[in-house]
This record gives sequence, C-alpha cells and structure tokens, in this order.
Amino acid sequence: MTVMVTSSIGGGEIVDPDASQLKMFRALNDVMRDGPPVVFINGRAKANPTIDEVITEYNSYNK
Repeated sequence: MTVMVTSSIGGGEIVDPDASQLKMFRALNDVMRDGPPVVFINGRAKANPTIDEVITEYNSYNK
C-alpha cells in the first residue's frame, strides 16, 4: 500500500498523450486544482481530505 501526501507533483514530459493519458491528466488536474494537501492512496487521490476520509480510505485497503 502506498500513501502519499503532497502539495506538488512532477513527472517526465509527454509530447503527444493518447486519449487515456489525457483523461488521467485532466482528472489529476481537477484534484490538484482543489488545493493542497493532496493525498494519494493506492492510485486514488483527493485534495484536502479530512483525517476521517484518509483513515476510511486507508482502512478499505487493509481488510
């Protein structure tokens, strides 16, 4: 399980993204636009979640 809290994200340059990459980038952009911190748990992300939301999401993967 991966849990990460961040206020920024980086990566390599993608010159010609395909449709699935564009969909992913748009979704990530929407989350990042909501403001820090952004919490990632197992590939899912939410901006500025409450501690209860983080615990619930984390626990859903540790059953």
